[in-house]
Amino acid sequence: MLSAHGSPAAFRLARRLWSGTALLLTALLTTLSAATPRAVGQDNLADLKKQLEQEKRRADELQRQNEMLRYARSLAQAQEAFAEGNVTQALGHLNDCPPHLRGWEHQYLATRFDARQTFHGHAGPVTSVAFSPDGKRIVSGTITIGINRQTELKIWDAEKGQEVLSLTGQQGLSTHVAFSPDGKRIVSGNFGSNNPPMQVWDATNGQELLSLKGPGSGPTSLAFSPDGKFIVAGGGRATGPATSVGSGELKVLDAEKGREIHDLKGHTGMVQCVAVSPDGRRIVSAASDKTLRFWDAETGLELLRLKADVGKVAFSPDGKSIATAGSDGLKVWDVNVSTAWPLPDAAQRKAYHGDQAALAEKEGKWFAVAFHVGRLLLDDPDNADLKKRRDEALGKHAGQ
Repeated sequence: MLSAHGSPAAFRLARRLWSGTALLLTALLTTLSAATPRAVGQDNLADLKKQLEQEKRRADELQRQNEMLRYARSLAQAQEAFAEGNVTQALGHLNDCPPHLRGWEHQYLATRFDARQTFHGHAGPVTSVAFSPDGKRIVSGTITIGINRQTELKIWDAEKGQEVLSLTGQQGLSTHVAFSPDGKRIVSGNFGSNNPPMQVWDATNGQELLSLKGPGSGPTSLAFSPDGKFIVAGGGRATGPATSVGSGELKVLDAEKGREIHDLKGHTGMVQCVAVSPDGRRIVSAASDKTLRFWDAETGLELLRLKADVGKVAFSPDGKSIATAGSDGLKVWDVNVSTAWPLPDAAQRKAYHGDQAALAEKEGKWFAVAFHVGRLLLDDPDNADLKKRRDEALGKHAGQ
């Protein structure tokens, strides 16, 4: 904490010293003006000039110290205003500081104040955060320190940085929070909870409205539909490797009653992010299985699947594009899946490509054999017999 050391008493002392020095300078100047070389010897004149220079230096030093006291006081007032959540007043005190005195300490405070607010109140590390749709409130989640290690949620005034509500959730780590589109409800997800890992809260009074059974050990991503009628929750089981078969889970839940609407099956890795299109008709999800999948929100059918290593995804406002971020970099995709056909399931693909491969072998069309066997390998990549069959077909095709 910066200290002003600029009490009223100190300023009064500085003013008295400055006043006394000014009187002495005035007297010396008067003496020098009245004196003549004949009345005042050369040696005495030199002594007077020397004394005058000393007093001037002393006066300048007192003035510098007085400015430094005022500078320190302005810094302390700025820090106090910032701690009280008054950023505008804090910046005003910083602007009062003389430019020629501004050092690293001024720059340090100015950099902190540019962050607008620092919210104090959580006992543990903050692990999730979201703005309300109108931008006036912020909800944040953490895990409390102690035996119970319960999820702690807080709602803040976004402008003042003041805590409005404090909510205590289930045991576990707060993985995600989100406001409903109308700002009246908040959904929170907890990882590692033995209780229902999702809760819906009244954002006005903090009352718990619903407890939801979400994915596996808790959701890693949450999204409200634009009309607030359903919630999409992605996650998986934490009991096995994230990329093991069956570890990914994606659910669509009724936001009013809490019932499960769809269990979207397909991901074989932990679901890392979800988003709902602006019209509420489509859902996009990405998982550690390195696939990006589109779903029909009404029927729960998978519409499209793309190979991509994605950690975050978002729809454009018109719903015609998505932006993805991950190890593949930042990408924007133009995707229109409104008329896409649902993908056949694994059994249907195996039957079709198996029949086509057998037919092509009879006709000696080795490239077609390699193609259809290659499609079978997509569903069964470790099948040694299929690999041998594909390689033999490619070799025969090359020899034709």
